[in-house]
Amino acid sequence: MKKRVMITILMGAFVVGALFTGCSKSDKVSDITTATEISTVVTTQSTTEKATQTTATEKATAKTTEQTTSQNTTETTDTGFSVVTEKPTVPKEITTDIPTQAPTQAFVENETSRTDGSILTNTEYRDTLWGMTMTFPESWQNNNIVVLNNNGPDGRTLSFVEKSNYNSDKNLGLIFKLRVTTEPIDESNNEKNLGYFVDENGNTLYLSLFNTSDVRANLSDETLTENYRQVFRQKDDALSNITFDEERDFHSTVNG
Repeated sequence: MKKRVMITILMGAFVVGALFTGCSKSDKVSDITTATEISTVVTTQSTTEKATQTTATEKATAKTTEQTTSQNTTETTDTGFSVVTEKPTVPKEITTDIPTQAPTQAFVENETSRTDGSILTNTEYRDTLWGMTMTFPESWQNNNIVVLNNNGPDGRTLSFVEKSNYNSDKNLGLIFKLRVTTEPIDESNNEKNLGYFVDENGNTLYLSLFNTSDVRANLSDETLTENYRQVFRQKDDALSNITFDEERDFHSTVNG
């Protein structure tokens, strides 16, 4: 009787233990299943986010490529291959801020209009009253000549002087002097008749030349002295380049 009771008790304990063990295993399986599901969800979310980022990156890259491609031109070579030529992108500020080259200005002579109507430039002197033009030699074309107009009892005179010496002293710089009178002059070593012409009023006038017998330069200044010499050397060239208007009917009286 006692053995049966013990067997019954043992069998009951075994059953209870088996039930407990089963419940424990069931809980563990449930825990494992839940953890796996959570991991799967997290992994799925991460994969989805990465896919979304990848898609956005691909779209941005595709847009950039499309813009670059629209700026390029495609050429087909003789071999049948297509060659893409890139067009350089020029920044807007470079194209809008390029300075415009100023046009080249033509040379304009230094011209002085005088009260008697005559005109003095770098290359010539034009006298309206006499209808005379003197073309300057090369050494006179540096704006270094002054023409003085004087009217006196002995007639009207034009004095051609070297500018730098004249500016330093009004008594210096004379190269030669031209004078017009109503009668021929008595010639001397320094003065001689050049010819005669008819003025705009029909009067016959006589042109004479006065040559200075001394050097009219500031000999104490080497630069001023050389300036005078350069001009004085070509005075004969200047005199040989005197012309008169046709209506003045100039007649030269110079021998030779």
